[in-house]
Amino acid sequence: MTEDDKVHTITEWAKGRLDEMEATVKAMQEKGEKLQEQGQQQAKDAIAEAQRSHETFITQVQKLRNQGEAALTDAQKTMNESWSQFEAGVDQWVNSTKSEQEAFEARAQAQLDTWQKSIDQYSKTASEAAADQRVQLTASVDELKAQAQAAQKQLDAMRKAGASSWSAMSRALDQSRKAFEKAADKTQAQFDKALKS
Repeated sequence: MTEDDKVHTITEWAKGRLDEMEATVKAMQEKGEKLQEQGQQQAKDAIAEAQRSHETFITQVQKLRNQGEAALTDAQKTMNESWSQFEAGVDQWVNSTKSEQEAFEARAQAQLDTWQKSIDQYSKTASEAAADQRVQLTASVDELKAQAQAAQKQLDAMRKAGASSWSAMSRALDQSRKAFEKAADKTQAQFDKALKS
């Protein structure tokens, strides 16, 4: 994997996490405005923790964009720590507000939006490629679309279940996130190979 590939992979990973963080913080804030006073302080504390983690994550993404491979390992380690802190803040918020469904909905939609942005970008690149590369690239995009549809079906099933526990919802989100990362890495590798030949 070249340095550019590593930077691309981590940047895409970070973009997906940022989208999910932003959607979650927004849902938390909207729900926080509706809470009764007794639960508001816990919810505010959880939102503040999530926002701090989000800001740390943004800072690391900005650093990553300005540095090369030498900084990748440190940046990804710090972003993973920020992600873990963010997750802990969301768990705290969900437990204090009993807002599993709101958190799940926001995060699931952010993930689906991330899948779609990736599909759109790869589709655009495929359509602009030379004719002899276009067939192979389009097949890679179609494979990514199929995986996105499978992830959406799983998330939709969890949405319909409605009464699932937060731990079950979190597992579903984690599985979808990992599936996207794996699919995006594979698609990027296929594009790199096709465009270099």
